[in-house]
Amino acid sequence: MVNLMNEKEDTRQPSYFVAFPYNSDSYKGSTVLDFEPSAQYSRLHSYLKGTPSAVSQEMINEDGSLEGGATTYGGDAPSRLLLYSEYNFIRAEAALRLGASGNAETFFQEGIKASMAYAGVPAYVAEFGSLVGTEEEMLEQIINQKYIANFGVLMENWTDWRRAGFPDITPIPTPIAVYNEVPRSLFYPFNEVSSNPNIEQKESLQERVF
Repeated sequence: MVNLMNEKEDTRQPSYFVAFPYNSDSYKGSTVLDFEPSAQYSRLHSYLKGTPSAVSQEMINEDGSLEGGATTYGGDAPSRLLLYSEYNFIRAEAALRLGASGNAETFFQEGIKASMAYAGVPAYVAEFGSLVGTEEEMLEQIINQKYIANFGVLMENWTDWRRAGFPDITPIPTPIAVYNEVPRSLFYPFNEVSSNPNIEQKESLQERVF
């Protein structure tokens, strides 16, 4: 997420993440695949966690990371379920791929604007709001922006990835994870299979639902 937003100097980052180094305008992502995991990365911020407390200078380490407990949050951020931004990205995809009414780029831009408004930051539609390339490339633009806009919305981004394949995700391999790929579906549970003789269990977690 951080890397995807860094590519476009995304103005939502100050709402989504704590800068690293602290008090800079830089953001650094982190993954369990990092060769040397450390505390030197951007943490989740007010968009998901609510109003932050002030950070005292003595709680900022020399490398720009924060001491544990350097800031607390009010927990007053809303639980986001179905957003107006998501609605517009859905309509953008429908117009692009299915010939649904309306203009895909107009919906795409409206989705970006709505997401920026939720984050309380200026929109960058003028620079990044044009759909360009092949249909597949335009779809990737739509899904990537939908992915950013749905930050903190459970399940939707996984569902979009399994049907569209975007954004480009690097799976976490075993033994760090229990499975080498991003699952596209889940096995039917034992109690369903044992109770319903008509169920045919899936052969792998890569079988598509869509």
